[in-house]
Formats: sequence, structure tokens, C-alpha cells
Amino acid sequence: MSKAYGSVEWLEEKFRSAEVDPWGLSWRGFEAVRYEKVLKILKDALAKRRVSPQDLRILDVGCSTGIFTRRLSALGGNVTGIDASETAISRARLQSGEITYKAGSIVDPALEMGNKDVITCLEVIYYEEESAQPAFLSAIGRNLAEDGIFLISSLVGRPPYFTEERLVKLVRDHFYIDSAHFYGCAWTAKVEAFLFGLWNKVYRIRQFLTTADPSAQEELLNSVTRSYHKRESLKQLKAAMERNQVAKAGINAASSLFLKAANGCLKWHWPARWADQVAAIFHLRHTHTILALTKKKSSEKGNESV
Repeated sequence: MSKAYGSVEWLEEKFRSAEVDPWGLSWRGFEAVRYEKVLKILKDALAKRRVSPQDLRILDVGCSTGIFTRRLSALGGNVTGIDASETAISRARLQSGEITYKAGSIVDPALEMGNKDVITCLEVIYYEEESAQPAFLSAIGRNLAEDGIFLISSLVGRPPYFTEERLVKLVRDHFYIDSAHFYGCAWTAKVEAFLFGLWNKVYRIRQFLTTADPSAQEELLNSVTRSYHKRESLKQLKAAMERNQVAKAGINAASSLFLKAANGCLKWHWPARWADQVAAIFHLRHTHTILALTKKKSSEKGNESV
């Protein structure tokens, strides 16, 4: 049975089917350059407030396996990461003992986050059901210090993703917009996403063909395709490889060669950095909206002029 998009069960299935994270956040150049840009925006916002680095209280909401959370720790202070996936949190804890990681949701008052000087929420809001998004943002507001910075980002696109206008409309009931920024170029991002999607599918198929664990095989098949006919074809290919060692060696060699080549291309930083600069200069369609926000007082919510 298919699990609901964005649910805890859906996230757990995603993480279990990947060695690190399902989106390649730890190694894709496109993501690394995005993180660089977000950190610069955050540093510029903090510079205006003259906050002492060692006193910073930072919270990364939807931290996944802690890839960006560890970058935040370079700012100084105390850093906490929170994610709905237990699997993601357990992997994050293996990487850094200096960061506090908690499994759960920001809307759960039992987690007691406390007032934070910085809260980041990157590519998370669209996993929340539309009806739950205002409460999600309200919970972030409750955990943000009066003079704190909240930085949120979203992919640009049709629902569940956000246009710039839709994201602005959603956040302005709870926050003031300190600054708005854009990242990426839609044209090059489509090529990068296609290559990553192909890499991801070949990687999972290769895992299925080489694993002997029946339960892992089923999960890997589910992550590759839900089509009965395609699943049966992959099972037949696996059986043929087990009977024919020459075919097995050939398929393993071909898939390894492709994965290494695609992985090398996806790791490059300069295409993403170049495309982001070109998109900004020529006002081309971007891939992400990034908003730096400040907290509204309770009496001010809903009263901002349009």
C-alpha cells in the first residue's frame, strides 16, 4: 500500500531505501551551492544584529541526516536539529556529537525547543499538509526569539511546492519579510534533476540485483517501481544473473561505470554556481525561493497591509 506523501511512514521508507539520504544532499553540487547561498544570507542577516557567535541558539527544522545542520554549527553557539524521521536522526547522531538531535515535530510542545536566535527550515514546508502549514509556522514562531531570524526555503513549482507569491502569502501572517532571495536556474536544474533521477534508479536497481535479503529486495523494488510487470521483469533479470555469471559480471561492470560517471558529474559545483549567477543577471526562472524572516508580535498578526 502506498504511503501518504510527507507522512512519517513515507519518510522512513525513503530513508531506509538510501544509505545516507534519498535526495543526495550530502554530495550533489547543486545542493552544496544552495547551502552556501543560504549560509551567506544567514550571516548577512546576523551581521545586522551583532549577535555574539558563541551565544547563538540555532534550530534546524527538518534536519534530515544533519548535512546542513553541521554547516550551521560553524556559526558557533548551540545547535539543535529536529526531524520527523527516527532513521534520519539516528544517522545524524553518528556524524556529530556536538549537535543535539531530536526526533519529532516542531508542533509537539513536549520537545521544549525554547527561544532560538536562528531557525532554519529548508525544503520542509511542502511536506506538511496544506491545512497543517499555518500551525507548523505558528509553532516555529513560538520557538523564535523576539529578535531572532527565521530562514525558510522552498522549491518553486506547482503544489505541493510553492510559487514565490504563495510562500509569501503563507508566512506573512506570522512573520515580517526581512529579505527575499532566489537560487538556481530552472533550465540547468532540469538537466541535473534528470541525471540524478537516472543515477538514483540505476543505483537502486543495482542494489536489488546484488542483495540476497528478501525483505530488502521488496523494499528496493517498491522504491524503483510500483508496476507489477516491471517488478516481475527485474525479478527475472535477477534470476538470470544468478544463473549466468558472465551476464552478472557484465551488468555489474556497466552499472558501476555509469554510476561513477554520473556521480562525478553531479558532484561538480561550478555548473550550479554558474547557472545561479546567470539566472540572477538575466532574471531567468529560478528553482528555489529563500526568505529571511523576523517575528511578529501576537497583536500584529494578520494586520500587515497587503
